[in-house]
Amino acid sequence: MGFQSGSFTARDLVSAYLKRIQILDRSGPQINSTLSLSPTVLDEADGLDRHLASTGGLRGKLNGIPVLVKDQTLRASSPHTDRLPQKPNADATVDRKLKESGALIFGKTMMAEWATAWFSASSATDYAFTENPYDLDRDVGASSGGSGAAVAANLCLLAVGEDTGGSIRLSSSFCNLTQDAPGPIARTVTDCALMLDCMVGFKPQGNLTGYAATAAALGLPRGGSYAANLSSGVRKIQSATFGVVRRFFGDGNDPDCAAVNSVMESAVAKPRSQGARFVDVHIPNLKHYMGSPLTFHRRYCSDINDFLAGKPDLPLLARDKFRRKVEMLTVSRGLDALVFPSVQVPPPRIDAENSRFWVDGEEVFPTNTFLASITRLPAVSLLAGFTADGLPVGMEIVGLGFQEQHLLELAYGIDSVLQARIAPRGL
Repeated sequence: MGFQSGSFTARDLVSAYLKRIQILDRSGPQINSTLSLSPTVLDEADGLDRHLASTGGLRGKLNGIPVLVKDQTLRASSPHTDRLPQKPNADATVDRKLKESGALIFGKTMMAEWATAWFSASSATDYAFTENPYDLDRDVGASSGGSGAAVAANLCLLAVGEDTGGSIRLSSSFCNLTQDAPGPIARTVTDCALMLDCMVGFKPQGNLTGYAATAAALGLPRGGSYAANLSSGVRKIQSATFGVVRRFFGDGNDPDCAAVNSVMESAVAKPRSQGARFVDVHIPNLKHYMGSPLTFHRRYCSDINDFLAGKPDLPLLARDKFRRKVEMLTVSRGLDALVFPSVQVPPPRIDAENSRFWVDGEEVFPTNTFLASITRLPAVSLLAGFTADGLPVGMEIVGLGFQEQHLLELAYGIDSVLQARIAPRGL
């Protein structure tokens, strides 16, 4: 490794990324992916370098790796969001765990309001968009777009995203990246798995981290790391069966949807030639279940309060019913995972925010990411390929609960066949 061989130091590496941000994000093309940068990161890097010099060892798996985090996460050393002077008293758990692994969290990325928007515009920059590194006239998609753009443009090695309705997967799809929902955004499956290792865990003060305790009780991840058996994915896909959700493919008469469909068909053909099976599957009442969260999102607060007062358990019951349908389909058909395009269209032009995605006064964005968000099942978006215009297309695979490691191995196998990663030109 470069640190241990003396080829470069942690200060050298993070300084190089700070310079790239000044050249590409704050000036030049002005990608607009970062919101704030840490004033203490160089001192933190020096501390890692001193530790290595005195002990000969690294702090952890991510020693000296520059990481950006979405503005949604709390950091004791920086304001939580634009124009709010308050600073948190402690780091968010995910930040703390990354720092314990030696990561250098050197800034926060742009985030659309409430972490629910499909476009990247934010009041933090007077509603300027975050530009897509693959086409600066196009959007990066959703509230994790800042993290996605930063990784795609190589303004950091890794970034943290978050998933409300699918923004971490949507941004990864639009920026030709790999991610696991919610959590890491990276350029490779291996980086994604290693970062996930450093993020997961049980927090006694948080009742939502019991999943991590259950996973540990089940002996997961196998081999002590989500990256331990990634190479087995090359062999696994030769006998794997994937359920293709055809309802998630866009209208072939729409040029944008047709472009994505074509990339997906080509992407599916390659692992199929290695022995993988792809079978079309049908999820009953899919449109109803996928539309439910949008309905609640569009209703006024008073409408929602009145509705929940009369039927407080209905949304949860519907969600659990949908999850059981997906699980039963996966098990009964002997599927390793469901597969479909992460989004039905390529990255849209920035000026499309107020045009094609508005129907009868409501925003209708053709994302497929809600399935995993509603069912709370693990999902990975990986690189499927590019349209004829050079725009990235993402492929999403969804598995059963506690199958994150299996999904990452399948993603590694598919990625090794597709080899679709191409860096943005000119950056």
